Amino acid sequence: MIIGILLALILMMVCSMLGVSIIIVAPICAILAAITGGVDLLTAYTGSYMSGVAKYVCDYFPLFLLGAIFGELMKNSGAAASLARFVMRKLGAKRAILACMLATIVLVYGGVSTFCVIFALYPFMFFCFKEADIPLRMMPGVIFGGIIVTQATLPGCLQIQNIIPCNMLGVSLQAAPIMGTSAFLIMAVAAIIYLNWETNRLRKKGFHFEDERNEAAKFDENADLPNVVLSILPLITVVVLLNVFNFPAVGALVGGVILTGVLFFNRLRANLVPSINTACTNSMPAILNTACAVGFGTVIQTLSGFDSIVELIESLAGGNPFVFAFIAINILAGVTGSASGGTTIALNAVGERLLATGANPAALARVCAVSSCGLDSLPHNGAVITIINYCGQTHKKSYFPIFVVSVILPIVGGLWCVLLANLGIV
Repeated sequence: MIIGILLALILMMVCSMLGVSIIIVAPICAILAAITGGVDLLTAYTGSYMSGVAKYVCDYFPLFLLGAIFGELMKNSGAAASLARFVMRKLGAKRAILACMLATIVLVYGGVSTFCVIFALYPFMFFCFKEADIPLRMMPGVIFGGIIVTQATLPGCLQIQNIIPCNMLGVSLQAAPIMGTSAFLIMAVAAIIYLNWETNRLRKKGFHFEDERNEAAKFDENADLPNVVLSILPLITVVVLLNVFNFPAVGALVGGVILTGVLFFNRLRANLVPSINTACTNSMPAILNTACAVGFGTVIQTLSGFDSIVELIESLAGGNPFVFAFIAINILAGVTGSASGGTTIALNAVGERLLATGANPAALARVCAVSSCGLDSLPHNGAVITIINYCGQTHKKSYFPIFVVSVILPIVGGLWCVLLANLGIV
């Protein structure tokens, strides 16, 4: 039984890395796992699998949709680019990597979806890299550095990686502020130091900035963009509604969408409907891919061998609920190639068991959030593939820096949170 489950997990990972859509892979692997468990195939697919997919869509589609709309409006209004240009010009070429990371951090924390972040920042990062003579192969790693150190560590962040564990464990999005903020600082400082070191190493090997796709003519470094103060107001509004007035995440994003539309109506008017349509279209594959991974996990949970795997992880954790959460979520996030998918599968399976230990729910939520961003960023991760391709690079050129900032550093950050949780520092 356990062997069947492991083979199904391995097959799903391999197929994902080969570029086969998880929408096809997940149900096939779920059915193969069900075969080994003697479960009726039709029941496994139409029952457990589809119920898992449907529940995830029902629970989180509004967040995916509103996040996509907010990001698209921020991008198309020029507000995101205005913030990026302001940060990059203030810090200058000597601090190019820091500038690019800070611009990313601001947008990610403010609730702009990660896919919209790359679309909005790329033109300005391009000129920043050009001025600082940084090889473009470093750009995916720099973008991932800003995304990963922010989305699951900082309390109050409106990214799904923070929302899911907090919601499932019944705590606020501001859970465990000391754990989260200290993990953010450790990971952010380490990422900036590493990325600068790697850039210098590449320069010594003869790699410099190259406009490999002849893109300089496509971008206008001095484009007419909205005022930076107005540009940051929607992000501030979202954060304040969520963290000060305790709006639900959906309500905070609605506020951000409305304010963005009002402030930049003249800039958005001509393309307002197409922008919203694009956001709606983009939100569908994002949530469906994750929901299919969750559906696979739902089937696995019904098989008797799954309990043996959980017991094995629990024995490795030595009975410590924080270590248990760290290991389980890293493994499942890695297998599914999805932080939110891995977290949902793990907490559906063992969330009540973790809470029953008497462990601090806020500390558990923060450990789960940071752990979800570790092994999820293996080469088959959808965001990894998208960002590398959008930057015109390849895994061979660009994946190692991504691996350092989005796999190694979150594992370090997760272990740091485990340590603080066990010391009672939340």
